[in-house]
Amino acid sequence: MTQAAYAMRELGWFFNPTKPSIGIRWPIMPNCDAEGSEKAAELVRSKLKGGMYWYYDNDNNPVLRVRDNKTYSQVKQELQVRANK
Repeated sequence: MTQAAYAMRELGWFFNPTKPSIGIRWPIMPNCDAEGSEKAAELVRSKLKGGMYWYYDNDNNPVLRVRDNKTYSQVKQELQVRANK
């Protein structure tokens, strides 16, 4: 679930992608019918690689985004820029 939530944040489905528990932007998500559910799942899967979004260190902190090898700091900075637009 955590890995999927990271992907959903990147898709912009949360009002502020830098805050863990901020509201969902329902209008931009696919419809909740069968077709929309499949599309939502496909979009989330497109952000995951082998079912993973992050590699974690020994303390269970996210370190490296799996699909493009960006560090946690780089991704956090990108999300902050998007949140401020």
